[in-house]
Amino acid sequence: MYGSIVRGQIERTNRNLLVSNAVLLTLILAYALITTLVTGHNQFFPDRAGSAQSRTAETYAPADMSRPTAIVVEDLDSAVRLGKLTGHAVRLTDMQSVDLGFPVWNASQRGAVEDLSRAPNYRYSERGERLFVILPPDSTAGPVFTGVLRPLEEQDANQVTTVLHSRGIQKFTLMPFALDGLDHSKTSRRTALNLPSASIPLPNLFYLLLGAVPVWNICKALQRGKRLETHPLVRRLSKYGRIDDIARAIDAECAAGVVKITPAQFTASWLLVPTFYTCIALPLDEIVWIYERVYVTRGRSYAVCLRDRQGGYDEFTCALFQVNKILSYMSQVRPWVVLVLI
Repeated sequence: MYGSIVRGQIERTNRNLLVSNAVLLTLILAYALITTLVTGHNQFFPDRAGSAQSRTAETYAPADMSRPTAIVVEDLDSAVRLGKLTGHAVRLTDMQSVDLGFPVWNASQRGAVEDLSRAPNYRYSERGERLFVILPPDSTAGPVFTGVLRPLEEQDANQVTTVLHSRGIQKFTLMPFALDGLDHSKTSRRTALNLPSASIPLPNLFYLLLGAVPVWNICKALQRGKRLETHPLVRRLSKYGRIDDIARAIDAECAAGVVKITPAQFTASWLLVPTFYTCIALPLDEIVWIYERVYVTRGRSYAVCLRDRQGGYDEFTCALFQVNKILSYMSQVRPWVVLVLI
């Protein structure tokens, strides 16, 4: 079916479409992988644990505040004990906690603050060079702090670190836990989650949309391989008659002899121009106008342009001497075709 020439062109163009788009898709996925390895997190699809919204949801999860576990400053030295208490209500007694004098980041959204004039400042407890961050409920809290022991938020760590560095305090390590004393019970869960949620950055969104193109083309190539009648070449040849008859005629004429003027191939009655993704196939008797086109960009490139009886237009590029040979050959085999020389 479809003969050896037509089928060969279908298989060749399908293969080119499949391979080129598979390579493009591989490059896009490689970019995603390299970005993930370099930045340490997935730029294309931020995972749930790494997103701002999921961290906030974990931080603001409800805890039983009716029976907080009493701890003292010395308990901060036990990473095992703090790990077991993570997410639980605790009551810390520290007579020497330090007021950082810097307001808690986004306190009005992370916990209800009825009076903004009493908005809390960060506090911390010192354990040598290790600092334990406290988010008190208001500016008058202390020396007993009640709240939930949670992992230290990155934003809180950045704020505290920046303020301490600005005051000349360089040698310190922030503990990975913090005591969150903000009153989340007065804030709806929707409000508590009102933080910038992780989203796909615009440049990476562009790459995702770009990745949809090769996926679509790969599916199209596979579909054409299963249903040859959907290939553009088959649809094109169908305009001139029954495709099986045309394919057999092309095979017979190619067997009788082909005049090759790269990239064009002339049989007794057909012009065939294989391109990377398709193949121009045009009966010589259908051509009514042929001419040269010159493209001027940083240099010059040349193309042969064809018009047929049905108003169709085709174009393929080649070198100038090849253009001249093709036009000259057409003037010999079909002298009635309008020939325009520039």
